[in-house]
Formats: sequence, C-alpha cells, structure tokens
Amino acid sequence: MNRKCVSIATKLSIGVSVIILLVVALAANVTGHFFSQYCLDNFYESADTAITEFSDSISMFFNSKEAELNVFAESDAVKAADDTIHSFVNETGTVQILEYEKSRT
Repeated sequence: MNRKCVSIATKLSIGVSVIILLVVALAANVTGHFFSQYCLDNFYESADTAITEFSDSISMFFNSKEAELNVFAESDAVKAADDTIHSFVNETGTVQILEYEKSRT
C-alpha cells in the first residue's frame, strides 16, 4: 500500500488553522448580527420620530385653521350676514364667484 504519512506538525497546523477560521467566522457572524439589529433599531427609531413630527405638523396646521375659522365665525361682519348674501353651500359644478351679485352686507 502506498500511504502518505502526514507529520504531527502538519496535522497540528491544519487543526489550528481550522480552529482559527471557525473563531473568525463565528466572530464575523455575531458582529454582523448585532450590527444588523442595531441598524434596524436605529431605523425604527428614526421612522417613529419622523412620523411623530409629521403627525404633530398636521395637528398644528389644523389647530391653526380651527383658530382662524373661530375668529371669522365670531366676527361682527359674519354675524351681520342676512338673506341678501348668496350661499354657495348647495352649488354644484364650476362656480364663478365673480358672476354673482354682491350684497351690500
């Protein structure tokens, strides 16, 4: 039989190399997992902040418009409105405001 002899030093070298490769692969895998989880957590936090700020902006916009409408609704000119003022509530289609006769009120 033709069997090649592998020395103990070669076997140890191969064994140590395999162990080192396994340790490096394991370390890279664990590091990648933690980095990936960190990135996902960071993304979720950023998205939550952006959505909260957007929601707050929308709320501020509508609160501002509500305050403006309250000022208009409470004004003396609006309270002095009578039947001579044309109401656009039931208008349909294209409305040309300039075509309507203006009321003195």
